[in-house]
Amino acid sequence: MTDLNQAKIVLLGDANSGKTSIVQRYINKSYNDHSSPTIGSTYLTKIVDFDKKSIKLCIWDTAGQERYYSLAQNYAREAQVCVLVYDITSKDSFYNLDRWYNSIKDYLAENAIIAIVGNKHDLINKEAVPIEEVKNFAQIIGALYMRTSAKSGIGIEDMFIEICREFTGNPSIRKMSTYRFTNSVKLEPVKTQVIKKKKRCCK
Repeated sequence: MTDLNQAKIVLLGDANSGKTSIVQRYINKSYNDHSSPTIGSTYLTKIVDFDKKSIKLCIWDTAGQERYYSLAQNYAREAQVCVLVYDITSKDSFYNLDRWYNSIKDYLAENAIIAIVGNKHDLINKEAVPIEEVKNFAQIIGALYMRTSAKSGIGIEDMFIEICREFTGNPSIRKMSTYRFTNSVKLEPVKTQVIKKKKRCCK
């Protein structure tokens, strides 16, 4: 019998960025165009087998409304994975990731995996933020960068596979940015080529 590892995953980001839809697509293989806003948080779990290990994904889907902003630190406490979600058609939802990240970075588990996820890839013709700007932010905070569409399902499985790969400590070329957990990050439109991230050690 394989050991069961647990990974606490917290999803953060503005309301209407698609956090709940991403989780529902992954857990229940469903999508609701008229889902209600999350109040406080929703907790879901899924056990997956990856690289000869069983992992229990403990997923906290948090509310993105302003009035719940102060609760983000509680949900992020000791999380091993933090997923920052933005709507690719909304500049504000991307620029607000700076605020989300800097408010919770000191509460995450040591060497936590950070992922920036651009959701609503099905609306790529309405994309509002240059890709290079997003990659620059990801590089600064040592984050993975991924694209998803909860509506079509594109990228959802790949997103969680990559999270599991990082969590189990598989080799990675990514290295931790020196800015991480030390500086408050302000977004700057600087071109970059590579997203770097530190390899996570096996637990």
